[in-house]
Amino acid sequence: MRRKASPIEKLKALHYSDEAELIGGTRYLHRGKYFTRSDHEFTWHLFEDRERAFKANFRTTRAKFKEIVEMIKGNDVFQSSAQAKKRQAPVEYQAMVFLKYIGTKGCTLEQMRSFFRIGLGTV
Repeated sequence: MRRKASPIEKLKALHYSDEAELIGGTRYLHRGKYFTRSDHEFTWHLFEDRERAFKANFRTTRAKFKEIVEMIKGNDVFQSSAQAKKRQAPVEYQAMVFLKYIGTKGCTLEQMRSFFRIGLGTV
């Protein structure tokens, strides 16, 4: 016959089951579905943002930005290698992140991530 659990044993069992549930639900043990990068922020800045706001954020006009992208897009550094697991972001996106970063005094990577809504490792 099984003995009856003491109140302390019941609390421990409850505590450990809560911890197991908490750990089991973490992203490291239960990944779930991967999310893809949202292009919304980039396309909004490229096409819908007012010209004045675009210049304030990226320190250049849209016309000059397009010229810069045309000048650099053929460079090998912007091309994904055959061994790469993930494709690189479009040149326009990379240029926007770079221009925002160098054009903002005291800008942190966390601020960049938040502004563009991208992963911290992406910056």
